[in-house]
Amino acid sequence: MSSADFFKFLRKSEYEKCYRLLEENPDNTIATDADPQGEMTVFMHAIHTGNLEIVKAILANIKNKKEIINYTIHESGYTPLMMSVLTGNEDLVRYLLDNGADRHVKNKIDKSAAELAAFTGHNEIAAIITSRIDKVISCPFISELVTETCLAPAYIALKYKYAFEQVVKNAGKLLDLAGSEPYPLNAKCLYLYQVVQTINEAPDYDKFIKQQTIIVDKSGSKPVQYQTILKCLQKVKDRCPEYRELLQTVSSISKFAYHGTALQKIEEDFCFIKVRKQSERCDTCFKPEAKKCCCRCKTRYCDIRCQEYAWFRHRKFCKQIAEDDQGPKEKPQISMEELQNALKE
Repeated sequence: MSSADFFKFLRKSEYEKCYRLLEENPDNTIATDADPQGEMTVFMHAIHTGNLEIVKAILANIKNKKEIINYTIHESGYTPLMMSVLTGNEDLVRYLLDNGADRHVKNKIDKSAAELAAFTGHNEIAAIITSRIDKVISCPFISELVTETCLAPAYIALKYKYAFEQVVKNAGKLLDLAGSEPYPLNAKCLYLYQVVQTINEAPDYDKFIKQQTIIVDKSGSKPVQYQTILKCLQKVKDRCPEYRELLQTVSSISKFAYHGTALQKIEEDFCFIKVRKQSERCDTCFKPEAKKCCCRCKTRYCDIRCQEYAWFRHRKFCKQIAEDDQGPKEKPQISMEELQNALKE
């Protein structure tokens, strides 16, 4: 297979032709071939498209994936991981990290991939890279949990709902990491361990999630979420010296705060998240950059499931919020009909 042909199709975004070439030549060696200008490899150009499936297809039959993923000919020392950062594709970044991308390498302007992400405004990606650990964890769910950058108890409960038995079974690995890793990872692991235990001790799993969504007024503050976070921090305050100062700060935060919350504080300390728009988070699980919203008041949600969890409380303030004309506009909406149908299921 000619790398020139593949590169030509790639530049024209003719991905089907790219796939066909790869299928016809399963033993391809084009990944490290240079482009006609000798500036980047074919693999780096594939990453630059932001198309994760093309990247996976190139690596599908390559045994030394880690070597390819870290290989660069860029004159400024940009690595494939750095190129993925510039695309803003979080899934692509995670895929490269999962397959051995070296996050510690710096380019010729002395910036790592995480620093480049922060510099270019990709704060979520910067947190994803910074939150990675180099140790191999035998349980994939714990391995993923440790790298989370959203630390809301409801988010953890929702995301790991169908694997929670395995999470609880392997929760001891979080304590092992807490005993061997430096701050803030050790503190983050201790916090996550307590969150898992708190969820596990809840009499009703779904009720626990719903309780985290409780609001007391139209501002959207989450007092139950605050109490859950504070409780988890208090349980491990003696196991990590740095926790005492953090706990003091969190304790001074009002449980009715919407900005400058306890959740924001622990995410800043544990995940290095300094800029995260609270108004764009899901109102149930607090996942960042939620794309849908209530059709009436524009409160954000990840999907219909999250809105269903919050509806029993949210409906009390929905009309009032809408009348005050608060919240973002022109976003994909979840209609009342969709919500009513979901509640009937």
